[in-house]
Amino acid sequence: MLTIPPETQNGQSLRLAGQGMPHQDSPRSRGDLYAIVKVVLPKGLSDEEKQLFQEFKDRRSTRR
Repeated sequence: MLTIPPETQNGQSLRLAGQGMPHQDSPRSRGDLYAIVKVVLPKGLSDEEKQLFQEFKDRRSTRR
């Protein structure tokens, strides 16, 4: 199980310590596993969902 922290960016790599492949000389110990975040944007949004995203975008642009 992997928990993605808030504000994680697309392409960011997350390290899962001790969750990787076993070491060749010491099978009881494991290396680290790295997961790369790949954000997939939703398709087929309803008009209401598109409007909500537009409102979110508008609010974000006025904060700067």
